[in-house]
Order: sequence, then structure tokens, then C-alpha cells
Amino acid sequence: DEPPQRAEVIRQFTRRGVPLGDTEVPLRTVTVEPWMVKGFAWVTGDRNEPHFEGKGPARFGYDQPIAHGPLTGELVRTQAAWVLPGLRPGESWVRIAHEDRFLGPVPYGATIVPKVTVLEQADDTITLGLTAERDGRVVYEGSVTFARAPPAADLAHPAFGKLFIETEYLPDSAALVCHRRPRDPREPGVSHGRGGGRR
Repeated sequence: DEPPQRAEVIRQFTRRGVPLGDTEVPLRTVTVEPWMVKGFAWVTGDRNEPHFEGKGPARFGYDQPIAHGPLTGELVRTQAAWVLPGLRPGESWVRIAHEDRFLGPVPYGATIVPKVTVLEQADDTITLGLTAERDGRVVYEGSVTFARAPPAADLAHPAFGKLFIETEYLPDSAALVCHRRPRDPREPGVSHGRGGGRR
């Protein structure tokens, strides 16, 4: 069964008096696709052999290509950010720190189950504990800290607030499309794309 979707996650974290260290809440599952790994390699320049088809994975003891550890961490942190509207409705947040521990490989096609726990809440910061399981085994542990962004900060640095984007890879056209998340339902969408030939 699919773990709770975003709306359910928000409802669970909106319960009155969520205690620190509350039971882990499962987030939306994520399947690591080859295009994610290849896109991450293209962006970061990390093209080490374990992440690609061929003889490379076997040289490192893997029977198939694996995802970059930082990619796994980012996939988990992206899901965890969805609990913030439930914890502190109507407030804006920015990520200021994170820690990662990679405990096992995540091969192409693997599905991971991220889970989140509230570790610390203060007036201006929230720290979440993170884990991710694959086939019942914990392959990732970490934490992420968010700081509240007051309206004045947004007005002082409007460009920064507009940098938050979602990306989508279109394999049929080998294109990467970026959409800026709208700040208001009435705001028109803004997209940018980059395409390239197949290799």
C-alpha cells in the first residue's frame, strides 16, 4: 500500500501538541529511475563508474548501477519539506543545514520509503529527523533544519524567493523542464527548458 500522501502527512503533523521524537511518519514513496541518476551526474559532474551501466558497478561490488548518495538524501529531504505546512501553517521556510548518513546502496529501479520525525522546534527553526528504507532495510539516515523566512526577508531578497523550482525530465525529447513554483494561485506559471540529442 502507498504510504500517506502529502495531505495526510500534513494532517498527521497538524495534530495538537506534536511531541518531539514522535513516531516516524511515512512519506510518499520514491522510485529511483535511471534518468534521475544520469541527470544528477550531469548537473554535479559526478560520473563515477558505480552509477552507470557497464562493468563499473561490478568493480565496486555491485551487481547493478546505484544512485549517488547525495541524490538519495535530496529525494528524502524534498518529501520531508511537505510536513512544514502542517507544523506551522502560513509560514515560509528555507533550508539552512542538513546531515546525511548513507547506510546501503540504492540501485536503479529501487523504491525507497522516506520517514520523518520532529526532532526540535523553536520559534524560528525546525529540525526533522529522516530515514529511508528499501525492502525493509534502512539505507539512509539524516536530518534537515529549516529556518523561518519572515516577510521582510522576502521583500529584501525577492530574487532568492523565486529560485525555488521543480524539474521534470522528458525522456522522449531528452529535455529537462524547470517550473518555478507559483507563490499565489493567480500567478502565471514560468518555465524553462533545455533539450539535447540522445547519446
